[in-house]
Amino acid sequence: MQRTRSRAFRAVASCLSIATASAAIGLGAPRAFAEGAAPSAPNADADKNKAIATDLFDRGVKLMAEGKCVDGPADVPKCKQALDSFRRAYQLYPGALGALRNAAYVEKGLGMIASAARDFREVARKAPLDPKPERQAWADYARKEADDLAPRVSHLVVSLPGDAPKGTKVVLDGTALAEPAWGTSLDVDPGDHSIHAEAPGRVTFEARVAVAEQESKSVAIVLDVDTTVAPPTTASRGSITAPLIVSGIGLVGVGVGLGFGYAALKKRDDACGGTKLCDPAGLDSGRKLANTSSIVTGVGAAALVGGLVWLLVTPSRGASPAGEVRGARVVPFVSDRSAGLAAFGTF
Repeated sequence: MQRTRSRAFRAVASCLSIATASAAIGLGAPRAFAEGAAPSAPNADADKNKAIATDLFDRGVKLMAEGKCVDGPADVPKCKQALDSFRRAYQLYPGALGALRNAAYVEKGLGMIASAARDFREVARKAPLDPKPERQAWADYARKEADDLAPRVSHLVVSLPGDAPKGTKVVLDGTALAEPAWGTSLDVDPGDHSIHAEAPGRVTFEARVAVAEQESKSVAIVLDVDTTVAPPTTASRGSITAPLIVSGIGLVGVGVGLGFGYAALKKRDDACGGTKLCDPAGLDSGRKLANTSSIVTGVGAAALVGGLVWLLVTPSRGASPAGEVRGARVVPFVSDRSAGLAAFGTF
């Protein structure tokens, strides 16, 4: 066991390019980080990110040594801080694999088997692309580490019912789980895992499951119908009979009014007989018919327009807020100077 731990520590020392295991993590770290693949187009932002990443890497190396994250017994709080520093450094400057490789060793020391195996596989994929021959050799070490960890990886399957509605969302350990991952065996670290699922019109699902090292478990999400939520109402249009009747009366009124107008013109022609001398009685009769035509036509036009407007604003049943009655009313009116329809209501 002591021999295995010693080999693991020497592997980390090699990663950091140091001469002695006791002092290396602090002394060799900057070099191990800086020798990563350089950006193809250096710029101010990249240089700044690299500088910040280097600081994070150095901090992680210091915490990694103080916390005995590789050869143990591990100081868990310090090792978690070291892991966070390595992850942030790699996110800022992914060209150097030192941070990712160190993160994998810390994860292994913390018992985060799936995460460690995943990061070792990533190192194995990227190392051969590094321009430094010594870094290319990392691929073999990383691949062996990943293969050794593979039998210890835990798995979790999160399945959903076949009638899961559109818009269903699943969250695993605070991270959204994409639909293609549903019902798939997922590599997870040993420990407790939280599962949250929600869907329109369904009761929210919450669960926690503990998975041990090498163990495989399944969680079937249940999305019961939420009976406390009223089902959406299907809006139906209110009665359109009255608006159609008013429009029809208006149309008839316009026709009658135009008829009176035609009669008025006929009376005028008959009274004058094509001359400038007109029969006063005939003219008076024509004027009365003309006035009647104006009133009837105006009322008919107003009724027609009002009926059409009424038809357009007739509300859909069930679409009004809590008990509110919405709609319009059209009332005819006649005054000494005009006539028409008045429309009013709640919209």
